[in-house]
Amino acid sequence: MVEYDEHLLALLSWEHKHNLLTNCLLHDLSNHLTGILALSELSCQNSASPSLIDGLNTIRDSALKIRKLLSTLSNLNHANTDTPRHLDLKDTLNELLPLFKAIVPSHTQFKVHANEPTLIYMPLGTLQQILFQIIFNAGEAIKSVDHPHISLRLQSDTPSTVDLYIKDNGQGAHTPIEALASPIQSNDNQHFGIGLFAVKHLMEEQGARVHIQSDNSGTLIHLSFKSLPQ
Repeated sequence: MVEYDEHLLALLSWEHKHNLLTNCLLHDLSNHLTGILALSELSCQNSASPSLIDGLNTIRDSALKIRKLLSTLSNLNHANTDTPRHLDLKDTLNELLPLFKAIVPSHTQFKVHANEPTLIYMPLGTLQQILFQIIFNAGEAIKSVDHPHISLRLQSDTPSTVDLYIKDNGQGAHTPIEALASPIQSNDNQHFGIGLFAVKHLMEEQGARVHIQSDNSGTLIHLSFKSLPQ
């Protein structure tokens, strides 16, 4: 029987996802900077035509957007250096949504439904890790879908919980959810793999719960957090 340290596996999984996200954004920023340099060179050689000005404005706006994403990325915390705090889950989702969109297929449609107060108490870094692990998994699942979508719905199923439902329409797994008890198997073999194992481990560390339903129509992940008095 293979022995493993759950916390270390969760940390390694997050480091891997964090590196993927960083490389993705740096690649996009490099492309925009290349475009800025090329158009700057053209503007020096020619009078500024309306089409050239439009092109410069478009690339400038894109570069500013990526710079903001990189700023958000630089603020992502690690759970082992973070402390519990009061968090509004709705605000956290809205802050991270641009980064979520950067790590899934570009034509993915995101829907966020959050109308109720959503105060919870946990480390911000842990919450970020949980959400990114799930969105990375969803992004992988919807790669081959013609019209991919991911929905995030916040509600309170009970007076003592804040419940987040994350649904994608990708190819789901066909194995029992109990596979989450082992991080060794991956979704390549129709298992959930280390990412969702890390989610389960981090949620349980915070006294929260995770439930998963998955089939050919997609995967629904239900995160149930302890709520705080408003």
